[in-house]
Amino acid sequence: VYLLGATLHFLLTGKPRHTGESTLDLLLSARDSEPFAYGSDVPEELAAICNRAMHVDRDKRFPSALEMRKALAIFRRHRGSLALSAKAFAHMVEMDNASITDDHRLQRAMTECRFAFMQALEAWPGNERAREGLDKVLVRMVEYEIDKHQVEGARALLEELSVPSPVLVEKVDQLA
Repeated sequence: VYLLGATLHFLLTGKPRHTGESTLDLLLSARDSEPFAYGSDVPEELAAICNRAMHVDRDKRFPSALEMRKALAIFRRHRGSLALSAKAFAHMVEMDNASITDDHRLQRAMTECRFAFMQALEAWPGNERAREGLDKVLVRMVEYEIDKHQVEGARALLEELSVPSPVLVEKVDQLA
């Protein structure tokens, strides 16, 4: 399992997991097997699989290569949802950068962001990052509707939030 993790690490980074200026450094790195901080180009779930496979404590690694394979298969099923989430977060950056004076651009970014998060959750209902992202964009959309004095739109969006903020609910009630 450890060697499969090392192979996966090499595939993800193009470099061996353990390096050092001397043989002793290399051996100490392997002995300690500190978790590796992967870049943003490696999905968190895949990074967790690799770090678990190479955990210093054997009891915390996958019990077998088959169990690691199952974890990778689950990741592959989630990959589409994760890609949609990444796209939605990119729209969120655009949404945050949109000027209030560019109303059309802001509305488009909010709609695209919301849609991408919803699609990510449809593909994998357990995608917590997508749920958090959807809630963030919905809050932004509710605030937008409040700014535009659109009570019904704000109320409809509030209902989509997993846990509506009491402050936001109060703002909508005051607007009504």
